Amino acid sequence: MPELLDTDVPSSPAQATRRGLLKTLAVLGPVFLGGGGVAAAVSAPKLAPLSVALLLPERSPYPQFAQAFERGFRQGCAAQEMTLRRYSTGPGPRQVQAAAREALASAPQVLVTLGDGLGETLTPVLAQRDVLHLNAEVGVLMARPQHRHPLTLTTSLHAWEAEWALGASLAHSGQKEVHLLFSILDSGYDLPYAFTAGLQSAGGQVTGTTLLGEMDTRAEAQRVVQGLQAENVRTVHVVASEGAPALLAALRQAGMRVSASGLGLGAGAPAGTVGALGSPVQLSGVAAQASQPSPLFALGFDTGAWLSRALEAGTPHLPLALMAAMSTQKFTGVRGPVVPDLQGHLTAALHQMGGQPGSLQRPLATHPGVIAQTQAPRSGWQNTFLHG
Repeated sequence: MPELLDTDVPSSPAQATRRGLLKTLAVLGPVFLGGGGVAAAVSAPKLAPLSVALLLPERSPYPQFAQAFERGFRQGCAAQEMTLRRYSTGPGPRQVQAAAREALASAPQVLVTLGDGLGETLTPVLAQRDVLHLNAEVGVLMARPQHRHPLTLTTSLHAWEAEWALGASLAHSGQKEVHLLFSILDSGYDLPYAFTAGLQSAGGQVTGTTLLGEMDTRAEAQRVVQGLQAENVRTVHVVASEGAPALLAALRQAGMRVSASGLGLGAGAPAGTVGALGSPVQLSGVAAQASQPSPLFALGFDTGAWLSRALEAGTPHLPLALMAAMSTQKFTGVRGPVVPDLQGHLTAALHQMGGQPGSLQRPLATHPGVIAQTQAPRSGWQNTFLHG
């Protein structure tokens, strides 16, 4: 069972400082930060391979979570010379910090991590460290003010934004009343709230909620379906990021309209199930040829490609220089056009899956529902998502 978050721990914003830093880096440019100006860029000797430490969860309830990301990352940066060392971590904050210290002992120039919440969790470990932190997230935590190591960049599958956008889209299409089902795991993160708020923003409402058991078996699925039928439920949304194929199949067989969180669609979701995520079903380019492409593969590929693009111009292997180069990189990844914002987040489009695939409109940061949630202290699970 995940640990509960201590909501008494204060959190103060460092966003203005980060925005100013990224603006300054964009103006100075990687060559200036590397020292020597234009002449140095012309006559620079061949650089040694970039040293990268990859910190991944040792296990996850989501199939091939770390493995798919690592495959994608390696393919995304395959064109560059790197020494890549892989480290594993458990789900708790202390485990993550201990694993990060082990990874940093080898003095990497870049630390790549996978999991939501690591930006803040690793800040004490990264303090005074001369390393670029590249953190990849599913995106289940809404963007609250937080302490982060200033040399941190983020990639994401934008899960909470996709949930919000899908809820709004369903309401606009006439599905105004939805019963929400969510797993014990997801109950401690922001996806159930994001879907509810998105649905309400377009005039819809959640008519009831069901907390799912830990086992996705046919018997458990039938029990849930019978309970919903007794309440005459017609439309449901399932938030189960670890996957619930038996439940999704039973709901569809019962004739209900079914949508699910983007990760929860996974392999084996029945036809007609609608979802959304910051990754399309069909990837583009070389990633389309990968065996069993997944959202985690796409996230890994674009994370690696972002770093690779920054190295193509001979950027010095210094954290500030790498950050400067990456903060201005706009490119087309396997998820389509991706652009870094002023906070150092690489943003991609939101894609609807199932039904009629297409792009969705992400919620505005100024929406009252977003402000209300992100300004309040977070409660829920403390464990890194989506670690075992």
